[in-house]
Amino acid sequence: MSDPSAATEAAHQQLARLVKDRAGLFERFSMVVDAFESKAGDEALVTELRAYRDSVLFKETLLASPKAVAIAFWT
Repeated sequence: MSDPSAATEAAHQQLARLVKDRAGLFERFSMVVDAFESKAGDEALVTELRAYRDSVLFKETLLASPKAVAIAFWT
């Protein structure tokens, strides 16, 4: 590519797709954890699994550029 801004835009679009994919995976992950909890699953494990999810989502948002985050949530 001869236009650096086009390469950057493509990278932001790809990152946005990956963020959306991960959000879908974590939505399903949350449903599984909720179901496990509702069936009298181990409270400590449920807490640990939710903390893991929150940590990954927080770090992902922290490391992403503001433009990539905006593209992911508003497209």
